[in-house]
Amino acid sequence: MNDTETGFSWKGFAALIILLLIVSIVAFIISSIEGFITGVVAVFMGFLLSFFRDDIKRMLGLSDSSSKAETPMPTKEESKQLAKLEKYVAKRREKIAKAISKFESKETPKKRRKIAQEIVELATSTIFLIDQIKSQAILLNHPQLMAHYEKISQEIEMIKARYIQYC
Repeated sequence: MNDTETGFSWKGFAALIILLLIVSIVAFIISSIEGFITGVVAVFMGFLLSFFRDDIKRMLGLSDSSSKAETPMPTKEESKQLAKLEKYVAKRREKIAKAISKFESKETPKKRRKIAQEIVELATSTIFLIDQIKSQAILLNHPQLMAHYEKISQEIEMIKARYIQYC
C-alpha cells in the first residue's frame, strides 16, 4: 500500500506519539508538584490548628475559661528556701563590701592581687546564688523580686569585671 492512497503518514504518526509523550510527562510533573504543594499546605494547616488550638476552642465557646490552671501559691518550704537564699546573698554582699574596703586600704600589689581574687570569687558565687533566687522567683511568680535581683546581679557583674583585671 501507498501512503498517499490512504492518507496515512508515518512522520505524522511519530509526531503525534512524541507530542502525546511530552504532554503526558508535563501532566505527570504538574500533578506531582500539585500533590507536593497540597501536602505542604495540609501540614502547614495542621501545624496552625495545633498551635492555635486553645484560641480556636475559646472562640468557638468549647473551652471553659475556668479550666485554666491557676498559678500555685508558694508553700512554706519554698518561701523558707527563698528567704534562706536571700540571706546568703546579703551576707555575701557584705563580705564583698568588706573585701573592697580592704583592697582600697592595702598598698602592696601582692596583697591587693590576693584580695582582688577573693572579691572575684565572692562575686562569682554571689552571682550563682542570685541566679538561683531569680529562677525561684520565676517559679513562684514574683516578677518584682526577679527584677530586683537582676539589678543586683548587674551590679555584682560590674564589680567582678572591675576587680578581675587585678588578678
